[in-house]
Amino acid sequence: MTTNGVDEILATRSQKYKALGVELEDLSLSEVVRLISEEPKLLRRPLLTDGKKLVVGYDPEGLRSLTNKRAMYELTV
Repeated sequence: MTTNGVDEILATRSQKYKALGVELEDLSLSEVVRLISEEPKLLRRPLLTDGKKLVVGYDPEGLRSLTNKRAMYELTV
């Protein structure tokens, strides 16, 4: 799902994930999608994108990179 894999967007250290007793490596992509649709709180938040880059979770540097691109775009328009 991302260049770093599905585990980047899932809260695998959460109690909910641990209670499910699943191993992410053992699931197919369709099973992961179904798991996320059944348990949306497993997604790490926030999920932010500029259409090209995805920032997952609390990532100040990633957020700055998204806001800097937007500010640069607004200055050129």
